[in-house]
Amino acid sequence: MRRLIIVLCVLLAGCGGAGFLSGGGLATLHRNRARWTDLGIRDYDFNFRRSCFCGSESTEPVRIEVRAGQLSRVISLTTGQDVTSIPYATWPTIDSLFVWTERSLGNKYRLTITYDAAHHFPARVIGDIPDAIDDEFTHTATDLVRR
Repeated sequence: MRRLIIVLCVLLAGCGGAGFLSGGGLATLHRNRARWTDLGIRDYDFNFRRSCFCGSESTEPVRIEVRAGQLSRVISLTTGQDVTSIPYATWPTIDSLFVWTERSLGNKYRLTITYDAAHHFPARVIGDIPDAIDDEFTHTATDLVRR
């Protein structure tokens, strides 16, 4: 069984799609950020979902609109309401997803990352600090559309 787990970890790390963010994982994050930047996409919309032990206002699924690289508007996918300025909720751009991901590494999180195949951004980031309670999070970004 242990041998199977080692083989699976090697295979996942080799494909660059997912893995613990350290050493080669950090290089993969930087390489994907450069690829995202090279695409030059500054106006786009995408769906975002955060899962964590935090307030419900931060965990509802939303559609994020970004214009000229800046957060423009955030719409709840549940209610259709504009939730851009809800207190205690912060919403990312794709650029800030890269920043959040790298910052989580500095906070000793063990990260597993899946990158969007077409646009190279962190489409799913799962974080956990080993042996800590209620610190886990998942960020999911999907359905990016250029505007």
